[in-house]
Formats: sequence, C-alpha cells, structure tokens
Amino acid sequence: MLYLWCCLKINGINKNDYLNKNKQISGKRIGIIAYTNSNNIGNQLLKYAMDLLLKSFGFQPTLISIKVKWKKKKKNVNANFLKKYLNMKEIRNYSTDLNESEFDILVVNSDQVWAYNFKYILDVGFLSFAKNWNIRKFVYAASLGYEHWTNSTDVINSAKILINQFSGVSVREENSIEIINQYLGLRPLLVLDPTLLIDKDFYLEIIKNFKMNMDINKNYLCSYILDKSELKTNYIKKVSNRLKLHIINIKVGVKDFIEKFLFSINRCKSVITDSFHGTVFAIIFKKPFITFININSYFKYQSIPSFKCKASLIHNIKYRHYKKYNHTAHIYAEGISKKHLHNRIR
Repeated sequence: MLYLWCCLKINGINKNDYLNKNKQISGKRIGIIAYTNSNNIGNQLLKYAMDLLLKSFGFQPTLISIKVKWKKKKKNVNANFLKKYLNMKEIRNYSTDLNESEFDILVVNSDQVWAYNFKYILDVGFLSFAKNWNIRKFVYAASLGYEHWTNSTDVINSAKILINQFSGVSVREENSIEIINQYLGLRPLLVLDPTLLIDKDFYLEIIKNFKMNMDINKNYLCSYILDKSELKTNYIKKVSNRLKLHIINIKVGVKDFIEKFLFSINRCKSVITDSFHGTVFAIIFKKPFITFININSYFKYQSIPSFKCKASLIHNIKYRHYKKYNHTAHIYAEGISKKHLHNRIR
C-alpha cells in the first residue's frame, strides 16, 4: 500500500476512489516493526506519518516497540509522544512476545533499520523472528545510514535468505540500491521517506494548541544542528546577521522538543540544519533552507539535492556549493520553487 500511495500521488489518482473499488484491503492488521529512538525527532515523526497513512487506507496498524536496557540510564523526556497518537505494543523479545495470529501483514518501517552497526538488524530490518510466519511482509524506505555496509558474513548470509521472503522491498537513498544489490542480490525500489507522504496539516494538528516564547514582531532563523561545531555556529551567526533574523535553536532531549521542532520551522523564515529530517521538514513547510553535509554521514544525504524518486515526485530543488565552508563538508542551499513544490507534494 505504501508503494501504491507513492504511485497514486504521482499519477494524481484519488485515493478514496481507489479504496472504494478495492474494499478487501480494509481492516487488515498491520504490525509496524521499527527502530525506536524517542529522543530522535525524525524517528518519531516518520512513525507518526506511517501510522496516519496506513489508517487512511483502512488498515489497523500497531507499532511494535522493543524495550531496550541501556548501560547508562538515559532520561527520556518525550516517551509519551507516540503513545499519544499511535496504537503501540511494547515487548522485550521479538521471538517470544509476538505471535503470527496477531497480524495479517508486517511492515519494516523507515530509518536506519539496515545500519550495519544496528544490534537488531536481523530481527527489525529483516524480520528473522517471523521467518516461519505465513503472512505478507514489506520493507518501506529502509536506510543504511552509511555509505558502507560492513556486516559479518553470518549477518549477510542470513539477510540474503530473509530478504526473499518479502513481498516488497524499498529504500529511501539512491546509493542503497547498488549496495543491497551487491550484497544481497536484490534491487530495492527507491521511495519517499514516510514523512513526505502525508499533508502538512497533519503536522500542524500536533501543534495547534502549542505555544512557544517567540516574539510575533520578530523574524526567525531556525537552527537544527545535530553535529555541532564552532564552524557551523559561526556560519549560522553570519547568515542570521546578513538576513537580519533572530536565531532559534532546536534542542533535542528537552521537554516537548518534537512540538518545538515543528512549531519553530512553521514560524521561521529560513532553516539551517545538518539533519536529513530537518531538511525534509523545511521542504514540507516550504521554507528556504541551508543543509550542512556532514562528512561522517554524507551517504544518507545523497538524495537531498533532488530527493529523487522513481517517478521524480519531487524535483526542481536548486542548490549551490559553498567552497569556502571547508574541505570536508558541503552546503546545499535554498532556491526552492514554492509554487512548484506545493503542486507536486500537496
């Protein structure tokens, strides 16, 4: 259905008309298997988007969340965000706490579920716990997170077998196609991140009653930086001075940081970020943006300049290369045709 939704949007087909002709899909129980990090904005919002999308097709989705024991106790100030909006089932073990009779379909959700250093790559990324289940399985918009995939021979051999049990496999970064084909002998489809598949109004719904201490008489530059450096800080200050904008910094790990993230991007005039989803939401909210391309995570940004999809759903995002930034990172900047973008993804 997620692949179908991409096609429906691309070809301008009304979803309700399609569903009226295909009522047999309604009511199917879907288990969403995903890497869950409640202190990660993009990780949370893509699950929110996936849940809304599946419900709009008449499915009954349940997010499966595994309880992870951290070596050092981490304060989780945003643990209830998904519980507020989604039907969730918390488990401690995939093999013992889930049963085939609970679901009609399993979907591996997006984000770095195929990262080579992810502890649960076989269970979450390739559904090894359900290898004997006789139900349909899909992978939607998986990310490798890096430009190399240095898994052990045992993991690769297991993944080769498991990936052939899926009815559909897709990735969100173009370079992942060749890497997965090289190691697993299968060419996945290239699709959009789930956050781009629902309308902006669904994100505005989250913040409709939310308030922040922002002066309505001031114009703001939203800064969302994950890998902080003095170089980036100084650059952001220069941009804010040149554009005469007040800087608002989005901090992860504070109370209501997802709401603050959405509110700030919606309220600001421009965005500067080094985050994949920071860039995504600048596009969703039609804000001019600058994205720092971090050298240690350059791979997952390969798709940002064009967000290429098989049918070129989103394009015409112009960019330029700032040679004076430094020798190891690049900046792709603004130039979004707002009217064109709105017409293509609304």
